[in-house]
Amino acid sequence: MLANASKKTLLALVLTAGLLPAAPLAAQAQDVVIGSLRNVSGSAQIVRQGQSLPAQSHQQLMRSDVLRTGPDGSLGVILRDDSVLSLGPDSELALEEFEFSPVEDKLGLVTRMTRGTASFLTGKIGQMRPEAMKVETPDATIATRGTQVLVQVSGR
Repeated sequence: MLANASKKTLLALVLTAGLLPAAPLAAQAQDVVIGSLRNVSGSAQIVRQGQSLPAQSHQQLMRSDVLRTGPDGSLGVILRDDSVLSLGPDSELALEEFEFSPVEDKLGLVTRMTRGTASFLTGKIGQMRPEAMKVETPDATIATRGTQVLVQVSGR
């Protein structure tokens, strides 16, 4: 009798697991590691899927992460294509898009800066396809054509 009950429980678990939906595709797309934090100084956070996480050195970054620094904060970032980003105090930058699949000819980096200061040193995306790297601000979209870009966005 006990063996029969165990079989029924196991069957119920297998059937229930088969009914569970797979993770949404949007969530899977955001789970792609695109780089990491190399330097963290002062107050800084990563906002990921609506949750604020304290920034830590060597922390992985995902597509759609938002990087924020406080009045005493700064961040150093290295992306998978070897692009280097530095954020100064009181800054906010969203990692909107990142594609780095040279074999498939998929290259792109789009960031959205809403406040503060940042320095961008282009990596392989900027070298291979400069027009695929963009920095959006409240007033303009900057298409990089060189190796280094400095951006300052005043608060509104």
